[in-house]
Amino acid sequence: LDRYLPAYLKDRTDPMFFGVPGWAEDYYNTPQLQYNVNASVAGGKGIANYLFAIGTATNEGMADNTDYSKYNIDFYLNMMPVKGLTVSTVLQATKASRSRNNTLRDRYAEYFPSLSTPLPPTTEGAAIYESYLDGTDDKNDNMTINGSLSLNYVWEALRAGVSMKFDYETDVRNAFWPSTLMESMNLSLI
Repeated sequence: LDRYLPAYLKDRTDPMFFGVPGWAEDYYNTPQLQYNVNASVAGGKGIANYLFAIGTATNEGMADNTDYSKYNIDFYLNMMPVKGLTVSTVLQATKASRSRNNTLRDRYAEYFPSLSTPLPPTTEGAAIYESYLDGTDDKNDNMTINGSLSLNYVWEALRAGVSMKFDYETDVRNAFWPSTLMESMNLSLI
């Protein structure tokens, strides 16, 4: 029967594959801090008003050192510099970052690890895989800036308006996986 087993399962004294499977304690985190913090200032009266707001949100993942953080700034201004003319401005900026899941199941679409010997289910085996991940780089940032400026004029039955809007978004993914993690090659995504 042993001749049909893969090489890594033939030695039943190997502590990597037949030891105590304690990797779950390292993989799953105790509940982490999750928070939202927002602050805003508003003011003005009939001919002008404004709102300025900033905020952040953080969500630490339950497993695999995943996390998500978001920062945003918003500015709104409405004013009537002359009778009948209103000016409205909106400016919003957001940056979101995340740490991705490192499990092999979720990574097969990105890199091809060596399948000759799978990841051992023991604490020591998981620690070896984690040490391979220490040499990697995987940054995921999404940045967005958008806004608008609109002018509206009302005089008796005449109504006229013009607006300009802009929207800029960029997704940045820098990744590097060394040959220790993959099957004899390095891979870099920029």
